[in-house]
Amino acid sequence: MKEEVIKECVIDAWDIYANGMVVDKGNKKEDSRSKIKSMAGALRQFTDPEDAVLHFIKYIEYMLPRSDFSKTLEQILKKITAMREKGLTDEEMLERLQYTIGYLAWTADSLDKLDSSGRRGMIEAEFSMIGLKGKEEEYLRKIESSGGEDERRRRY
Repeated sequence: MKEEVIKECVIDAWDIYANGMVVDKGNKKEDSRSKIKSMAGALRQFTDPEDAVLHFIKYIEYMLPRSDFSKTLEQILKKITAMREKGLTDEEMLERLQYTIGYLAWTADSLDKLDSSGRRGMIEAEFSMIGLKGKEEEYLRKIESSGGEDERRRRY
């Protein structure tokens, strides 16, 4: 996989987190993370890439109306639509979805365990590598608006 594709997957994961998981902030992050991780399983259920991507889309569509993190799922569906509009093959889509969902799970897991300073360091390091230098504050504002680590602990 090319370096540029990995960067796009990391950016997509951050976008889904900041515009999906953070918006769904009233939910327990542990539940959302386990649901995100279960999506990776949906991508692995079929060996044929076309079948795997279609199954993944149906899995999300099934979960969407029943979910307490619908904004996250909507963001994932937007990313799938954008991939299709770019003309990616089923193999390319499957590979990108696997990386994006994996990076999303890692991001959610890490951010939930870090304090504000740790989140800032993580974002600054990653953003400098993926070409988002200068957008750190925008993402930090979205993430911090969901409440810091101490506030999340009190809520749950």
